[in-house]
Amino acid sequence: MLLKQILAFRPSKLDLIFAIKTFIAGMLALFVSFELDLINPMWSIGTVLIIANPYSGMVSSKCVYRLLGTVGGAIIALTITPHLINTPWIFTVVLSLWVGFALYVSLLDRTPRSYAFMLAGYSTAMIVYNAITYIDQYNIFDIALARVLEISIGVISSAVVSATILPMHIGSAIKQRVTKTLKDTENLFANLLNADQQQNNTQLLAAITRDTTDIHALAVHLSYEKGELHGMTKPLQEMLHQMSMVVANLVALSERIKQLQELNFIESHSDKLKQLSGHVIHFLEQKDQMTDENILQLPDEFENDFLNLNDSASEHQQVLLA
Repeated sequence: MLLKQILAFRPSKLDLIFAIKTFIAGMLALFVSFELDLINPMWSIGTVLIIANPYSGMVSSKCVYRLLGTVGGAIIALTITPHLINTPWIFTVVLSLWVGFALYVSLLDRTPRSYAFMLAGYSTAMIVYNAITYIDQYNIFDIALARVLEISIGVISSAVVSATILPMHIGSAIKQRVTKTLKDTENLFANLLNADQQQNNTQLLAAITRDTTDIHALAVHLSYEKGELHGMTKPLQEMLHQMSMVVANLVALSERIKQLQELNFIESHSDKLKQLSGHVIHFLEQKDQMTDENILQLPDEFENDFLNLNDSASEHQQVLLA
């Protein structure tokens, strides 16, 4: 079974480019580390593999904050180790509290900055453990400096290769996701009145939710690359906020339509409902004609369509329409 999966695997052109770039960056970092005779050259190539990503913006953000976190962790290790190394229990408690605090802050921050806090926490622990393990061979400063240099070499190698060899920008991926999300939202709205499309609507709703989450995860890295959407993080986040409100309204609308279907309202008023739905879609498609003045003003035909629909409904149905 595994052999069949391996034989069926066909990497795309982008997969091959990403693999080759990662290999080049890893070998470059390893070569420089060996040339400088660092203590653990594996951390240089390990850094390349850890921060490897097809998109240059995500690589850049990880490079910046991994380096800052490593430097911060080295400073903390150099500060506490000389004072507490002779009191193991206190040393362990202080180190545990620092690592826990750093990881706690990293979980609170939903931006790429969280990577710096995470690195600061476990870099301190790794430097301290190595200092104790090799206490007869190296001093704490040499180990901390070597750790910073090893990480720096991996970071610089990844950043240079990612930015110079066939760079891939996040902007194009985000544009594709946004276009797909808007199209799925339009299809979901158009299919709400169709009872046969309930399963498809559920799949569309799941796809919209998944895509908005992915767009948010990608958008926070736009400031770290020079692509066409550079600096568009805030507008995209505002758009995602509006999209979440649209999805919530569509879910509520779907539930209300189910209630109206139980009262046979949808079947008996299908023509009027389709007319109202068509007017809404036509209004949304007129992007070029929307201005700041009229975007908050709905067309009169919306109100007329709803009044005609409401007048033809029973009292119980009017309660659900309200």
